[in-house]
Amino acid sequence: MMSHVLVGVVNQSLYSYTEFISQLCRYSVVIENIQNITVTLPYDSIYKVKVLQPLVIIFLRITEEKRVLNAKEVEHARTQIDLWKKSPEAAEGGGCPVKEVPEIIGNTLEYNYSMDQFKNSIVSIFDGIVSEFTEVLHIEKLVMEKIFFPNPRYIQSVSPQAEYVKALRTTIEAKIDEVTAPLMKYLSLFKQYEDFINVDITEYVNSRVNVARKDPESTEIELPVTINLPQILALLQEHFNQIIEIESALPLNPLECGVFLIQVSSVRHILVGKHKDIIQLILSNHSSYCRENVIYLDTEFKNIIKSLAKKT
Repeated sequence: MMSHVLVGVVNQSLYSYTEFISQLCRYSVVIENIQNITVTLPYDSIYKVKVLQPLVIIFLRITEEKRVLNAKEVEHARTQIDLWKKSPEAAEGGGCPVKEVPEIIGNTLEYNYSMDQFKNSIVSIFDGIVSEFTEVLHIEKLVMEKIFFPNPRYIQSVSPQAEYVKALRTTIEAKIDEVTAPLMKYLSLFKQYEDFINVDITEYVNSRVNVARKDPESTEIELPVTINLPQILALLQEHFNQIIEIESALPLNPLECGVFLIQVSSVRHILVGKHKDIIQLILSNHSSYCRENVIYLDTEFKNIIKSLAKKT
């Protein structure tokens, strides 16, 4: 009798939890662009009935560790090469028409909370309900431990291997996969910023600003550093324009995506901050070049004054 009651309670909890997750995931999402995500809720959606807000807030960040940015392209090329090696052309000693794709290593953008972590956290609650009641100690052992029943007995409960339990678990996993798929599609829209994220600021500025230095063996009066001012002004304007473009392209306010609320402003701050760092380095270098020229001119002017004073 006690076992039947326990099984009934656990089953009710499992079915209720599965239904709750299913209701949370019952909507459709259209990723239009970085600024717009359209979520369509059914008329009896739990979000409308219970006036629920998105339950999980996530934001984008730069990965801590570098990874292969073109993994799909690399793997596709390797697969094609492997297939060719098994072909008659390869056996005859012909050249492979498919070229290997070199790996591009660098940082990219990711969510602060991985989709696998989110899925595991939801499923772990389901698993916890099952495991929590698999070995419930019979009360007789607790009440009369030293009188009767020297060996503990356990109340039979729901088995995690039961077909309906595995089916409910699979349902939850499928629902989570459905709602996380649009997030990965949205994340792919930010791949356009990967190249800039991996730019080394010092190397970039040095490659974009042409600096000509005076020959150290030259005796002519010549500025030690010559720079192309129109080039610098154009480069500065280029980054000012890119800042404006990023600020107009990336929203400040979070975007709703069903269960999730996506915070994009973090990426906006990262990209704008890097452009500002580049601008700051350009101006700082330019200031040091000007200072170097001023010191040189001041020294030359003092030498001229001394030469004139000797002649008089």
